[in-house]
Amino acid sequence: MADVRVFAPGKLVIMGEYAVLQGAQALVVAVDSGIECLCRSSPRGWWLNAPELGVDAPLSDASSVPKAALLTLAATTAAAEFRHMAPQHVTVRAVPSCPQGKIGLGGSAASTVAIVGALAAVAGEDPANPQFRLRLFSLALAVHRAHQHGLGSGVDVAASTFGGWLGYRMSGAVPHAVPVEPPPGLTFAAAWSGIGTDTAASVARFDALPCRAEHLRRMHAVLNDFWGALEERSAPAVLESVSRYGGLLDAVAQELGLPARARIAELVRSATGTSTAAKGSGAVGGDCVVALGFASPHLQAVRAGWQRMGATVLSLRPQYGGVHVVQSGRIADEPIELDEPIELMDGPGRAHQGKEEK
Repeated sequence: MADVRVFAPGKLVIMGEYAVLQGAQALVVAVDSGIECLCRSSPRGWWLNAPELGVDAPLSDASSVPKAALLTLAATTAAAEFRHMAPQHVTVRAVPSCPQGKIGLGGSAASTVAIVGALAAVAGEDPANPQFRLRLFSLALAVHRAHQHGLGSGVDVAASTFGGWLGYRMSGAVPHAVPVEPPPGLTFAAAWSGIGTDTAASVARFDALPCRAEHLRRMHAVLNDFWGALEERSAPAVLESVSRYGGLLDAVAQELGLPARARIAELVRSATGTSTAAKGSGAVGGDCVVALGFASPHLQAVRAGWQRMGATVLSLRPQYGGVHVVQSGRIADEPIELDEPIELMDGPGRAHQGKEEK
């Protein structure tokens, strides 16, 4: 069989960190920096090659390498799910390459989706088929959650699978996602703080905070305002909500004593102005800062300021194709609609905003 090459996009969480785990709806955007998986028939048997992790070994041996545990789990699970295929040589790499390593763009989720998608394509499935994507998402989410010992919402897995701007929430353990049309002119900039963070560990520490319920109450209130501002297409209210949520995340980082908190706060302050808003993106112990605005010149000034501060500015744009087989080296950039089973809307034009579980 011919080689199969599949790309899965990364993500930026715009709003909803932590609160998404308690029924709130997060906003996430898939980005064109992601993970590519190449599968080809292997006469040596199942093999895993992940150059950026320093892994190049039989799949059975790679399972004993801690940093390759997720990739191994994804490959073995997909191989069992999509049977009757010859052994594969599975190569996983970041696209574009990322010498910094983990930078908070959902690489672990994108790797899972790319591997599952590539092995599905080897078995004759189309990862871009809307109906099949539901199955792919469910399988990739199960793998990712198992690796994180049940922690995490799956918002990153959804972005890598479906692409575009998504509203994402959990109803109990059941995920719901719906495409979101951002207000006209909304653009974003992002920078890596220079410090990586362990998302699962940060979530576990957050869950143990004595003031966790109060943090979540405030987050839910701001998110309600944010989704209302999006529905009304109110640029000032959108930016105000983003700034307020960023402040709440900073308070969490301060209470947790996260070492990267000062750097994140510094980058946020630099990017916040009358026409822009900024916040940490993700677990806020490190990784990325995201700035939003409605005029490109303002965000160009934000990027320039970050560069002067020594931050790594990330060249990102929304990716609408989701996971797909790469054709002639091109990354798909066409929207693919989500199917009905995971689409959830309260009414025309407004996505549901869940309430905190008591």
